[in-house]
Amino acid sequence: MIIKNKKATHVGVILSFVIFVTFVIFLIVVLKPTSNLQNSEKATIELLKNNLQNFISSELTSFILSPPSSADCFTLDESNFSLSNLNYSVRNQNNENLNSYRGANILYIEKSDSDQIYKVDYASEELNNTLFVDPADCVELEINSIKKTDKMFESKINELILKQENNYSGLKSDFNIPSEKEFGIIFEFENITTIGKSVPEKRKATYVKKFQVIYLDLNANERTGNFIIYIL
Repeated sequence: MIIKNKKATHVGVILSFVIFVTFVIFLIVVLKPTSNLQNSEKATIELLKNNLQNFISSELTSFILSPPSSADCFTLDESNFSLSNLNYSVRNQNNENLNSYRGANILYIEKSDSDQIYKVDYASEELNNTLFVDPADCVELEINSIKKTDKMFESKINELILKQENNYSGLKSDFNIPSEKEFGIIFEFENITTIGKSVPEKRKATYVKKFQVIYLDLNANERTGNFIIYIL
C-alpha cells in the first residue's frame, strides 16, 4: 500500500504558485518601463510633427480673375485689400507663370495666350514672379472670387531645415521638445532628393515617423513631399 504525502503536495503547489507570481512581477517590472518609454517617444514625435506643420504653414490669399475684354495688359487694383506687404505669384489657367509688375497698389499682368482665367496668390512667404517690363493700355480684371486658406510652403520647409542646421537648440526650445530628447527632421521631395539631418552614425533612432504633406512651391503650385522625423 502506497501512502501519499499530502504535506509535500501542498508545499509543491504553494512553491509553484510563488514561482508563478514572482515571474509575473518580474515581467511587469521589466516591461513597464519599456512601455512607458515607447509612450513617451510617441508623444514626443507627435509633438514634433504638430509643431513642424505649424511652422511651415501660413495664410494664402488667392484671387481668381477674368478679363472683361481682350487686351495686351491687365491690372488688379490692390488698394482695397491690404496686400502691399505680401509677396505674390501670377499664373494663367494652365498654371503657367506670367510676367507682372507692381506699382502704386496696382498689379500689372502681361496677357497670356490662355487668357480666360488669371490667378494671383499672395502670401508673406517667398513666391516667385517675373518682371513685366512695359505695361501699357491695360484693362482691369474682374474679380471672380477671393479665398483665404492655410497652406504649407516650400520656402518655410527650407527655413525649417536651415534652422535645424544653424540653431538646433533654438528650434528644440521653440518646439517644446523635452531637454533629455534629441530629434532630427528630413524632407524628401517628389524627385526623392532629401534635405535635413540624418541619423548620426553609431546611434539608433528609438522612434521614427514618415508622413506626406502637400505644399506650395515657389511658383504657388501644389507639390507633394514626405517628412521623416525621428527621436533619439
